[in-house]
Amino acid sequence: MPSEVRARGVRAAAGPAVVLAAAWVLAAGASSAAAQPPSDVPPGGSATTDSTLLVRVRAPDSTGVARAPVRETGPVAAPAVDFEEQRKAGDASLESALRGRRASLLMPLPLFGAATGALCVPDAGSRLRIFPLGTVADVATDRTLVAAKPYGIGVLDLATVLDNPRADGVETLDLIALGRGLKPEPFDRAGALLAEPVAERAFTRVVPGEGRKERRAKSALYYGNGDAGILDTGARFVSPALGKGIGGSYARHEADGISPLHHAVSTRYALAGGLPRLLRHDLWVEGEIFKWTVEDEADSVNPFTGEIETLLGRAEIASRSLTLHGRAAGEHRLSRWTLRAGEAKRTRVRSDGSRERWEFPEWSFRWNGELGPARGWTPVASLQADSRRVELVTEGDPLFAPRREEARAAAGLRRSLGRAGGAEADLAVDWREASPTLLEGRFSTWGEGRRASGRIDLEWAHERPSWVDLLSPERVASVPPPSASYTKALRISRSGDPSLEPRRLAGTLARGSYALSRALKIEAEGSMRKLDDDFGWNLSRLETVDTIFVDARAARRGDGWVSHGAISFVAQPGPLRLRGLGWARGGPDRLSPRAGSPPRYGADGAAAVRLSLFHGDLPVDLGFELHAQGPRQGIVREPAVAVLDGSIHADFGPAGAFFEFDNVLDRRVPSAIYDVANDRAVPMPGRSFRFGVVWYLFD
Repeated sequence: MPSEVRARGVRAAAGPAVVLAAAWVLAAGASSAAAQPPSDVPPGGSATTDSTLLVRVRAPDSTGVARAPVRETGPVAAPAVDFEEQRKAGDASLESALRGRRASLLMPLPLFGAATGALCVPDAGSRLRIFPLGTVADVATDRTLVAAKPYGIGVLDLATVLDNPRADGVETLDLIALGRGLKPEPFDRAGALLAEPVAERAFTRVVPGEGRKERRAKSALYYGNGDAGILDTGARFVSPALGKGIGGSYARHEADGISPLHHAVSTRYALAGGLPRLLRHDLWVEGEIFKWTVEDEADSVNPFTGEIETLLGRAEIASRSLTLHGRAAGEHRLSRWTLRAGEAKRTRVRSDGSRERWEFPEWSFRWNGELGPARGWTPVASLQADSRRVELVTEGDPLFAPRREEARAAAGLRRSLGRAGGAEADLAVDWREASPTLLEGRFSTWGEGRRASGRIDLEWAHERPSWVDLLSPERVASVPPPSASYTKALRISRSGDPSLEPRRLAGTLARGSYALSRALKIEAEGSMRKLDDDFGWNLSRLETVDTIFVDARAARRGDGWVSHGAISFVAQPGPLRLRGLGWARGGPDRLSPRAGSPPRYGADGAAAVRLSLFHGDLPVDLGFELHAQGPRQGIVREPAVAVLDGSIHADFGPAGAFFEFDNVLDRRVPSAIYDVANDRAVPMPGRSFRFGVVWYLFD
């Protein structure tokens, strides 16, 4: 059997192997919980690690995560994402915070600073985002970023192809940690166990109706600087003592890029405040304003001098929203809802000044509730309804502006199995105007013990094509040979497909962790799902004697099985801090994910030694991180690569300082952008340096 076939077989087997491992961990967790005396961890409680080696145990709230007193435990908790502590190490984006801690496929943009780019689950390419998420624009599904700078095209359709958390307004300054609780959230999307981790937000610690308020809320100041225009600034203020509780934040991120990206700057404002109780409901309101501008470069020949000049285009990404939150709780009932008005825009300004703008103004309502005691049988239900206008404007004239209505209703039954385990079955009906109505189902079972925890989901769910996939009009551009260096003409085209149907994902997802000792814990996750009616944007490039033909087109991709498996560990033997994660995915090459020809396996590792200076008053971590990925084989062909980063972190308790040395060996690393003129990926930035400080202030 050829080695390539054997390798694909091994990768395809990775998913079910990890699923079986997680099942074993789940059983171990349930038996461990049953065999040991009751702990002080409440059902559904969660834990996250920090630099003081304490585990924070908190009671559930409407964000699905924890909040309660601190108790001392062993020196290591299961691998977790603690944004507060990782911010001290320079993790200023969701992508960098999850890297090496959660299995994810990252296709980075060639920008300096903290990593940012498309982030998805490895098996089927579902977007990986935090829960809850605000107003976001529709974008192209699994589409490769295409550049042709010598032909006067920076990045084709840059505004609607950018698909990363920052473009959706995700700001880690507002986040505390990812929740560790395993109880399922409302059944709102496919693969939520792996694709939509719940994040605890700083605002929910001070507003009414979100569980017990923090007596000493933590505000924050953040500053980062470095090579190539890197400048990150942010401030967060929260206080439960002002009015009914108030919180606000401001964040700004700026950096240069590698051509064809020139420069990027984003700003985000957020404000939240509590309101008086009304009709037995705790109320609070929040507003957000976000803007991100990404400039790209395109060459042009001066008609008078014949010299090549560089012109700038840009993508303008903006959103704003106002959300009212309500919560009512009783002895045997719980009801939570949100009512949001928002608008998202994606505007492409080309180097010649022409514009294309997508607008998505919307009204949105979400509700979920529970009825019955915390133990035993508990009925659960959820409802969401959206009214969104989809508008495409070119040169001031709207091509279309239809209003589309959507709704989803789900109902289920949860059974508690002891203090820290249970099972839940859900059914959902998903409706969209002028599209098929979908029936979906999910069965989840989970268990949590002192040493082990795990959850397994069996799902039958769908993902719909975006309005950009369906309604993008056909565009064709022909460019003559621009110079003596590029002697061939370019014909480039793009088109959506209004006939696309929702894709179905049916199968198993699992996640679990196990403590081998007080100094070592491992975590595993995996999936195996059948993908039917897959879709995405296919990219083709054909080079003839005198012309390069490039076509980007939304299309069906067929059916097949996809899978992935990942295993990670965290160890803290004495002054050493060790962390590692490896993942692999399986499935046919024709199925998602395909944007940028992503690798089929990757690994991340980190090692640091903690030194105590000035009689222990100044802990300093000296360390490095290694990020490796396999070859990219598809329309983009790049070899396997490994990148080494160095770091120095100083921890002052409520403050921290970091010094980061990215790509120390100055390796050529491919980015997410494909240069069709030179038939290869645009490189990431080389060796660079950045530093910063973060300071937490207690109210």
